[in-house]
Amino acid sequence: MNARKTSMFLYLVAKIRPEAWDAIIPHGPKVSLASREYMIAIALKGFSSELDNRAVTQKLRAVQKTLVNFAGAQLAANYGDDDWCGTPWPGKFPVPFPEPGPFPWFSFGDVMLNPQPLPPKELQKEIGGYLLLLSEATSQDVVAKDLRSLGSTLLGAK
Repeated sequence: MNARKTSMFLYLVAKIRPEAWDAIIPHGPKVSLASREYMIAIALKGFSSELDNRAVTQKLRAVQKTLVNFAGAQLAANYGDDDWCGTPWPGKFPVPFPEPGPFPWFSFGDVMLNPQPLPPKELQKEIGGYLLLLSEATSQDVVAKDLRSLGSTLLGAK
């Protein structure tokens, strides 16, 4: 998963109540607090590698270290409870569809023929928006405040 898909997944996990998840996907995956914070740190690492602004990159690295330290402490505390990975065994193996699949007129390989990179200003604004989403997904107040300020800075808001 890349940083953008991880960010959207984490935002949905954080915002949708567990009862609603159980209604959508019965006995679906459970994401613990420690794994969610660690995945946010991984997404931040992906975003910081794309930025050219050195000051923002250093602040993101400090936020990453805070999240990883918290996640490590929570994993150690919850190790005996088996709270970190509650995903049940699916019970069957998925069957892959060969390309072009049963529908030869539509292929996922044709969807992205030639993706073009975003200009630097647009890339900063996009990453700023993702940082604002991640600020709502984290449970750490200090980290949320830092991500909101960094996201607003990249978006150009004051």
